[in-house]
Amino acid sequence: MLTKKEFMEGVHILQNNYNKKLTTEQLQLYYENLSDLDKKAYMKNVIENIRNNEFMPNIAQLRNNKNKISNFEQRDYSEYDFNGLYAN
Repeated sequence: MLTKKEFMEGVHILQNNYNKKLTTEQLQLYYENLSDLDKKAYMKNVIENIRNNEFMPNIAQLRNNKNKISNFEQRDYSEYDFNGLYAN
């Protein structure tokens, strides 16, 4: 469980990096949805987000720091008949 003090450590890093202050309501919403994480996972996600994201991360980005797009492999559609998908 993430304590409020540990949560605020990450928030201060985010606010300083993105030059954006969260409102009281936003802080409450973030804490309610992130408090089940342990400090190590939370701080790791905070650091990874400031390294890789141009904009302030949302709750989902802080909860699950998997870089889904970078692991994406393009499927081969060269043999697929797209003409059957069009309506006449």
